[in-house]
Amino acid sequence: MSATPFDTLRPLPSSDGRLSYHSLPALEEAGVGRISRLPVSIRIVLEAVLRHCDGDKVTAEHVRELASWQPEAERSAEIPFVVARIVLQDFTGVPLLVDSTFTTPWLMKPSTTSLAMSSKLSKS
Repeated sequence: MSATPFDTLRPLPSSDGRLSYHSLPALEEAGVGRISRLPVSIRIVLEAVLRHCDGDKVTAEHVRELASWQPEAERSAEIPFVVARIVLQDFTGVPLLVDSTFTTPWLMKPSTTSLAMSSKLSKS
């Protein structure tokens, strides 16, 4: 984890003492924006952008733009999004994964038709 121009890197107490995180309250204290008033989803993306702020792919300006997000404002810039965490409700992804795993063997067979597939699924 690298330091950013906003000095938000904070130590996280642990048994090995080597963990750290980027603090959104520290970003707000630095005067970058009213982070505590942002929706949770925007704060999650902001934290990811802050963690990956390297001055090249993700710049300090990207962090400032996202920190000043307004729901009704015109969208004038793109924010780089680096996937590091996926936030889903428990019931959102699990049934899809189970269904995909269940149906994949039949979908891989060339003789499987949609009618045969639906009759096998309806018997389950």
